[in-house]
Parts: sequence; C-alpha cells; structure tokens
Amino acid sequence: MRKVLTAITATLILASTSCDTTQPTGGGSQVITITASASGLVDVWQIWDTWADTDEPEDFVPDVKTVFHKCVLQPDPVSASVPWPYSAEITLIRAGTTDEIPLRSTVDDTDPFSSITPYDTGVLRTVPDAPREGRFYFLDGREVAATTRDYIDNCTNLGSSFGDSNIVGEPVEFSWEVEQGDTIVFRARKQLDAEANPYQSVVSTGVVLFSSYFVDGRGVTPAGTTFSASDGGGFTASVSTR
Repeated sequence: MRKVLTAITATLILASTSCDTTQPTGGGSQVITITASASGLVDVWQIWDTWADTDEPEDFVPDVKTVFHKCVLQPDPVSASVPWPYSAEITLIRAGTTDEIPLRSTVDDTDPFSSITPYDTGVLRTVPDAPREGRFYFLDGREVAATTRDYIDNCTNLGSSFGDSNIVGEPVEFSWEVEQGDTIVFRARKQLDAEANPYQSVVSTGVVLFSSYFVDGRGVTPAGTTFSASDGGGFTASVSTR
C-alpha cells in the first residue's frame, strides 16, 4: 500500500465523486467516520467464577471469591466478533485535486498490523451453577464466545498478549472533518492467519474483515470494496462529500 495514486485508486475516486445515490450532499464542513470489525466461526465456552468456603469448620457457604475460573468447551461454535490485526491507511483528497494527503497509517510502522478489530462483548446465555468440588463452588455461570475478554483473560494464559482494539490508534472509530467535495480513502489489509499470533488461537475458521462508513453520523455506501474474506486480503474504499 503506497501513498501514490494508482490507476485503480484513480478509478475508485472518479466513481466516488460521480455517484449521486450513495454519497451525502450539502455544503459546508462534514465529519466522515470509519469503523472496522471482523467476524468468524468461534468456539463457545461456559465459564464460572470460583468461590471457596474458608470457614472452619466448613459451613458449606462460599465466602471468598478466588482468581480462578472453571471453563468448559461446548460442542457447537458460533459466528461472533473477532479481534484481528490489520494494517490501515487513511488519506484525504481535497476537492478538485487528485493528490492523496496522508492522515493516518500503520503501513510503515514497526508493527504494520497494529490496528485490531473489536472483541466480542456478548453473553450468549447464563448457565446454572456447576457442581461444587470439595470446598470450591462454581457460581455466576455464563456462556460466551472464545473471542471475549472474559474467556481470553480468565481461561487462557495469553491475555496479556492480546492488544487493545483500535483503528489507527483510535479506540473505536476514526473521524475527520472535511469540506464539500473532499474524499477520504481507507485501505486495510488483514494479517495472514499464520502470522496473527495469538489471535488465531481463538478462531475456528477464516476471518472476514469489513468496514462501515458514516457522514455526520449517517451510514453511507462508499465507492470501492468494504470487506475481505481471503487470508491476508485487503480492500480500498472511499467516501466523498458534495
């Protein structure tokens, strides 16, 4: 991915500036926002917090919550949000020009795949307490995808190896104020499955990286491609204002 206008990018930009059906209209400044996420087929786990009965004599009432968890793999995976590393490059093309002005990029960083899509945050369902084992009680059961921090932090020893979700360093989304006729170009590329340690350890099948675009908070359809399902694949999309 280079900051040089290629024939493909030129075609994409011409398309984005000539289409009246998907791009916003209206004079003055506007804010273009980009988000990125990923999904895949993910294992499901049941997790319980571990409590202990520490009273002497034992009174069969758990009174201390430990740092340990009981984790049991379930048979059927589900489609869920997946944290996945990707490279990202965002440029600006001012109205009436073809030069791309770099806004934010990870491409030339020491770690070009430092952008990470969001973790899954849902609870699939709550589950009953598991049978106690001696003085240990397993409470507050829930069923979650393996791509939640709940599973990663409490059921693996890899929690500290997973980075925080971000898009070119921004926690949730990237936003930029533009003027009438300006274009924002977004290029993204997934890290190869074999290189995405330890993220591939929590995903059962191939990951789809996709993106969404908004102008002043309203969803819009950009020119170009907004997702990639291939291993190490990428895409380029652009949004223009009128």
